[in-house]
Amino acid sequence: MNSFACRLFNVAFLVLALTACATIPPYKPLIPESGVACPGIFPPKAFRVVQQIDMKSALIGKGVFIGAAKVEPQKNALHAVLMSAEGMVLFEAEYENGDIKIISAFPPLNNPAFAKGLMADVSFVLLKPAGGPVEHGVDGQGLSACRWAAAEADAVFETALMPDGAVRMRLYGRDRRVAKESLAWPPFDRGMPARISLKAFGPSNYTIELMLIEMEFVD
Repeated sequence: MNSFACRLFNVAFLVLALTACATIPPYKPLIPESGVACPGIFPPKAFRVVQQIDMKSALIGKGVFIGAAKVEPQKNALHAVLMSAEGMVLFEAEYENGDIKIISAFPPLNNPAFAKGLMADVSFVLLKPAGGPVEHGVDGQGLSACRWAAAEADAVFETALMPDGAVRMRLYGRDRRVAKESLAWPPFDRGMPARISLKAFGPSNYTIELMLIEMEFVD
């Protein structure tokens, strides 16, 4: 394995396995408002997507990857592959209803903490929440927002429409503080955003940028 590939492995492991605490205050109940529509940022049926993934951390610098995934919202499932910029497969795994199966992974990417963190991030930005929203209205910033019960115990998933047309997504943990946040930027291709920015908060701050390369529906 060459030094560049090793460096990519280390970047992926350290960035995606980080666990961060949010500094954003707990959410407050939404203010009910008639006619609030939840942003339709997730493709409505099974699809394949290829994205460029840029990762950046103040601790370890930058890394560039290619990510490919097959997403099946009806099954609450996805199959994800992480590749180096040269096309070498570094990690492959499946997720279904919270269960993770590692198909192949180079050390240290076969670490269970890495697999859990990576698949949690992928499902957060690509997988439509199950069921309908449990709350909708206007938040404290005046943004139209919707909330779902997330797959994680006592967690809440939220979408909010920003003034510039972007959609903000947040995952609140059981303490009702933000565990992660992303912005999905227009234009949207059949529900798939052109760019997604993912942030984690706290002492281990990191960002992941996903740029759409191609997307197609599958049977």
